[in-house]
Amino acid sequence: MFSFADPNSTSGFLIPNNQLEQTLGGNMDNQFNGFFSSVNFSGGHEQDIVGVLNGQFDAAVTWSSMVGDASKGYSAGALLRYMDHDAELMNKIRIIWESPLIANGPTIVSNRLDPKFKDDLVAAVKKLDRENNDCFSKAAGGSLHLEETSVAEYQSIIDLVKATKFAQR
Repeated sequence: MFSFADPNSTSGFLIPNNQLEQTLGGNMDNQFNGFFSSVNFSGGHEQDIVGVLNGQFDAAVTWSSMVGDASKGYSAGALLRYMDHDAELMNKIRIIWESPLIANGPTIVSNRLDPKFKDDLVAAVKKLDRENNDCFSKAAGGSLHLEETSVAEYQSIIDLVKATKFAQR
């Protein structure tokens, strides 16, 4: 049995699904040409970890930076967060696949906000990242920094979402 995290997650479904389709053929509906006995969604990255630990899933996907000390759950992600509950997690699981690099989700601000408020909000978040990164990283779920980006950097993900049948739901 195999589990994806969430159909709206890039790292918990979109990229792994695409990679399994390319590698094994088929799709989720036919268990990737019968490679798995069943394929489901757990509802989240942490639920995938729990499902593997409890024997509900033989394999599942979750997200991690894959940067830093593996024995400590790396520098960011669901593995690191789960280590707060089980310091032996990394001794209980085996990483069998790593995705290509996936850009972190963008931090976005609505264009409907007052322009001055929007500018102040963006400045405050950037200041927190620069001046108190420990606090910023804790709120963001791991050791992170903000970088300027553009829609063009996410175009391959946008195209993949549009090509996936779950984007139609």
